[in-house]
Amino acid sequence: MTLQSLAPYYRTNNTVRTAVDRALTLLSGYQQADGGFYSMGKENCESAAQVLTALSDLGIEQNTDSRFIKNGNTVLDNIVSYRNADGSFCHLAGDGANETATMQAFYAMTAYVRHCRGKSPLYVLDARRSASSNTENSRGNTQAQTEQRSQNQTYQPQNQQDQTDRQDHQSQNTPHYDDDQNGAETPDDTPAQDDCDNDDDGSGGYEDNA
Repeated sequence: MTLQSLAPYYRTNNTVRTAVDRALTLLSGYQQADGGFYSMGKENCESAAQVLTALSDLGIEQNTDSRFIKNGNTVLDNIVSYRNADGSFCHLAGDGANETATMQAFYAMTAYVRHCRGKSPLYVLDARRSASSNTENSRGNTQAQTEQRSQNQTYQPQNQQDQTDRQDHQSQNTPHYDDDQNGAETPDDTPAQDDCDNDDDGSGGYEDNA
């Protein structure tokens, strides 16, 4: 894990490079004939997984670097040997599924795939790079908010105009009332009023049936 944390500085800091190279020499000496590694007195999946992650982060090809191939076995070969039939990984050879072993095996292989594809290491531990990424995200969010406010201001006058048009339309369609001689309010030019006005005998349209 220490090598993983130093990986971002391996090619730019001579002091780090010297320390890492010494550690790699020690790791190579600890590697077993089956490609695996011991910790706490037992060879296990997680130890090999940490080595594969470190090599991948450092840009070292475990499949061709002779320092990490023993009897034709690579670190990856050893990790795969811990795989169970159901796809999980065991802590010790022959054991059942182990959550920690499975998790570390998967992220170690992810680190290796990223290395093979020329992508960045599994971990980004450079605080300056993280800060730069956060700054860019903040700028993007601010720009998006500004554009949204601009769009809202652009549409607001149109909304106001639409409201004014609706009010004018309602005003035009509202009937106007006039007071007749009896003080009752009737709409202007309604059909009932027209019928009364057009009566020939001047009786106002009403017949006296008395």
